Order: sequence, then structure tokens, then C-alpha cells
Amino acid sequence: MTKVAAFFALIGFAAALATEAVLAAAEVFTHSVRVYPVECEGQVVFGTFCEGELTVPLDPITYRASPARRSVTRWDNEGVTELGNCTVKGYRDWQCSTAAAADLVIQRTMQDGQFTVAMYDSRMSPKANVNSWDLIYVSMWDWLRIELEYEMKQRGAALEE
Repeated sequence: MTKVAAFFALIGFAAALATEAVLAAAEVFTHSVRVYPVECEGQVVFGTFCEGELTVPLDPITYRASPARRSVTRWDNEGVTELGNCTVKGYRDWQCSTAAAADLVIQRTMQDGQFTVAMYDSRMSPKANVNSWDLIYVSMWDWLRIELEYEMKQRGAALEE
């Protein structure tokens, strides 16, 4: 990698770091929380742990909970979605359950600002080995580190070609 490319990669990383730090600080005023999904190459256990390797960092998702309306709003690249069937104690403490199929429930939980997603069957038993469920959520700092490592790998592979 050339020095110029490394310099621009570093500048881009610093800009991303500054942006995420500002958004994290604004959380108190906006009553929203950003979560940072990363693909898990392996198996996700209970929506929290990756048994395998963390690979591709995905775009952050922002959730804003409204205790008065008992609803949670999700912002991502695809737009705005209102989550239903929610129990909201505060903007950092809530839980929403969504029926994904006749016998499948997706439960999104924010507890003390930590986001988890779990999948249950109709008896509320945890589901495992669901191929499409390959994301875990990490802290902003881990996500930025994984993002930088991923970009460096991609640039290295492009230079080898």
C-alpha cells in the first residue's frame, strides 16, 4: 500500500471516529442509541455471542424509544421502521417482540444501552442454527476497529490483484 493510500485510510478512520463520538455524546439529548452490527462467520449463540469469527462490519442502526407512546423507532439505510409490541421503561431500557412467522418470535432488547436480539419458537424456547441470523452487536470502539481491519484487508487484496 502506498503512503498516500495509507494516509487517506487514516484520515477516513479519524473522520469516522469523530462522527461516531459526536453521535454517542448526543445520545443523552436525542434519547436514541446507536448499535453496531457485525457479521459472524460461524454460529450466533443467544443473539449475543459469536462462535466463530467476526467478519464484515455493517452500517450502524439507531433506535429511539418513547416511554410515553410505548414504541421504539428504528433508523437504518433502508428507512424508518416503527417496532410494535414493546415494553419501554426508558430510552436505554426496552424490549420489543415481533412475530416473524407462525412459530417464530424475534425479541429485540435494549438493557442499560446494550442491544441484543434473540429468536424464539412459539413456546419461547431459544432457536439456534438459523442461517439468516448471523449478526452480533458490538461496542462502537470494537466496530471501528473491525471496520479499519476490514478496510485494510480489502485494500490489501485489491493491491495484490
